[in-house]
Amino acid sequence: MKYNGVLIAVSDMENSRRFYRDVLGLKVVEDFGANVTLEGGIFLQTLDTWRTFIQSDQVVLPNHAGELYFEEEDIEGFCDRIASLDICYVHPLFEHRWGQRVVRFYDPDGHVIEVGERLDVVIRRFFEAGLSVAETAERMEIPIGMVLSALGDGALRLVKANMGDFIKVRDAYLDIIEHSPNLKQYARWEYGKHPTDDDLIRFISAGNMYMLMDGADIAGVAAITPGQGEDYRQVQWQVDAQDREVMTLHLLGILPRYQGAGVGRAMMRIALGMAAEGGMKAFRLDTLASNIPAQRFYESLGFVFCGKQHWYAENTGWTDFYLYEQEIRGGKTE
Repeated sequence: MKYNGVLIAVSDMENSRRFYRDVLGLKVVEDFGANVTLEGGIFLQTLDTWRTFIQSDQVVLPNHAGELYFEEEDIEGFCDRIASLDICYVHPLFEHRWGQRVVRFYDPDGHVIEVGERLDVVIRRFFEAGLSVAETAERMEIPIGMVLSALGDGALRLVKANMGDFIKVRDAYLDIIEHSPNLKQYARWEYGKHPTDDDLIRFISAGNMYMLMDGADIAGVAAITPGQGEDYRQVQWQVDAQDREVMTLHLLGILPRYQGAGVGRAMMRIALGMAAEGGMKAFRLDTLASNIPAQRFYESLGFVFCGKQHWYAENTGWTDFYLYEQEIRGGKTE
């Protein structure tokens, strides 16, 4: 089954063709006389032939049971352009509660046409007015992921934490551990064992703890260290790199409010870009063998499985860890 478009009955084909061309800028794709196909999957059918198709004379025009919906980048410019045309309005330009500005009017046969401001334009308008990604999503009643998709990774900032940020970073990890579904099953984090206050202080003191900021709010946290530990030297990595040419990820966590919205991917892309700018050859990390969601996440980002190690951790005891690596070439991640 394939959906092809919407068909509307019109009383004067030539008049309707002119309307959709002059007002909405739609070109004719196919012209079969009684049926005309316009761009965007809109089909015009003469009223008399439509009556024969449905075997009924009961066709009510105009009606308010539906509409043809269009989006426009410059909604004010569009309204200015059609102001001099002979158009019957359902209502003038106004703003919905979610911030999108729209205008509705009738076509020559009374079919309702809505032209709305493109949602990505509305998103940028609120963001540029000072709202964060999450605040924009809340204001527009849409998912955070939709906002981030429109704005790109640049809407978030990867900021190095200092000791003054310790409480915020600690609270972020506590929030993640407390409110992330299945985290205890897969990652098995337990604050005080992994991570600990000492872990965070050590990373912060070394300048290796980062916060992904959405405005004034933390969206994600991670330790990103130059070089690699002794245990990583036991791994059969695919990239031949010295310690100074490696960047390593630890304790990646996304705040519950931002989970499932692509924020983790954005944070990883920013981190990989940081590694590329630093001239690194490889970006490496490990995850528990039991943490299947994390494995799928890193593999989807292009990380390559490089083997298994049996290590000890305070929160798990002796257990298996999977090692992953992404090669970085010429300032670009692979």
